[in-house]
Order: sequence, then C-alpha cells, then structure tokens
Amino acid sequence: MTTVRRQLTIVERLRNLERDRPGGGSPGSSGTTGSAGPAGPAGPAGPAGPAGPAGATGPAGPQGPAGTTGGGAPSGSLVMFAGSAEPAGWLFADGRAMSRTTYSDLFAAIGTTYGTGDGSTTFNLPNLTGKVPVGYDSTQTEFNAMGKTGGAKTVALATTEMPSHSHTLGSHTHTADPHTHTQASHDHLNNTGNAIITSTAPLVQPSAGSGGRMVSSMEVLAAETPTINSTTSTMQAATPSIASTGSGGAHNNLQPYIALRYLVKT
Repeated sequence: MTTVRRQLTIVERLRNLERDRPGGGSPGSSGTTGSAGPAGPAGPAGPAGPAGPAGATGPAGPQGPAGTTGGGAPSGSLVMFAGSAEPAGWLFADGRAMSRTTYSDLFAAIGTTYGTGDGSTTFNLPNLTGKVPVGYDSTQTEFNAMGKTGGAKTVALATTEMPSHSHTLGSHTHTADPHTHTQASHDHLNNTGNAIITSTAPLVQPSAGSGGRMVSSMEVLAAETPTINSTTSTMQAATPSIASTGSGGAHNNLQPYIALRYLVKT
C-alpha cells in the first residue's frame, strides 16, 4: 500500500510541474494505476500480547533407568526409632517371618540367622522386643554367635555368689545345775596307826593287859589328805543360735531404661 501511495505522489508531482510550466497545456487525464511494486521491508515487531491459558497436562513419560546406589544404610542395618509406624524401606525388628523374594536384599544380608521362617519361602527378622543388643565378640562365650540371647530380669543369688562374711555370737553364760560335794567316811590315825578319834571311838581306849588307860593328851595325828567323793557336774544344755534374716528371693536386675522400637533396613 505504501508503494502505491508513493507512485501516486510522483505522478501528481509530475502533473503539477507540467501544469505550472509556462506555456504548458492543461493536464491530461490520469493514467491507469500501475501494478503494485514489490513489498517493502517488514516493520518492527509490535508488543507481545497476553499469554493464553495453559494447555492440559500430557500423559507421563516412561520411567527412566535406575540411578546408581547412594550412600544410604545397607540392608540389615538396625536403628532405634521413636515413632509408631514403619517408614518406607524399614521394618520393625520384632521377629516376624517375611518373604524371601519380596525382601531379597535383606534375606541376602542376614539369611536365616534369626529364624528359618517356614523353612522355604520365609525367614525371620531379628527380634529386639524387650531386649538390648550387645556387640559380637568371638572371645566371650556369651557373645560369640550372631543372634545369641541371654540375661534375666531378676536374679536370686546362690551361696557361691555371696561375698565372704562372718557371723558373731553374742556374749552369754553357761550355768551349772545345783549340786553338792560329799566327803567319804574316814578315821584320823596317829603315827602308830591306832585310831584316836572315830565316829564311835571313846576317849578311853583299853590297852592289852591294862584294862584301859586314860588318854591324858591328844597324840599327834599323822598327816592325811582327805578325799572328797568325786562328782561330775552337769552344765545346763544350751544350743546357741544366730538369728537369720532375708527371704532368699530374687532381686531386680534391670538397668534404668526407656522403651523404643528398633528398625531393620530392608
């Protein structure tokens, strides 16, 4: 359109020049419009219009190949967990029987160490319910096999487990039964062996051919050690006893604790 206008402008100018030239005749009639010239160069682009509404979401594409394994916990790892629901990729370590095919990575890691399941298609998880784990140690009988268990909540001490100690018997006395000591019947004799005094002897002792004589003085008695009838005294029988205490029951063997769940990585 612009080119046509330009051409018309040139024709009109020529006509005006012809008209204004001295001695010029009157302008002739306009010729027919020539054919359109070639299109001029494109003008600058106008401002962008507003964005149209978003189209519908297309179907999801196919799943891409699996990425390389990251640095997460390996199958068979155990962690403590304060929640009540199993997170993805983890199972409660409660001894359940699980599928050997569904959880093939976990089965490859622990096998039937914690139970054979049904013996063919399942295996058992470690069971840490009500238990605490302890490190494996091949040099200690109690800890020399994976999955080995032991320990007790209560313990009653045996005599061999008690510390060495003694019992002291309190101060006491022993009392003899009432008793007497008796002296046997006996005589006191002089140096010649004659009885001077007996229980029945008179002070006048007849002598041979004399018809008797008065003892004017007491003759010296021979030294003599009297014998007391021997007596065995009996002490009152007494069996001392030491008071006992305690009931022999079991004592609590639990350390301070808090209950949490254990998880095993699948």
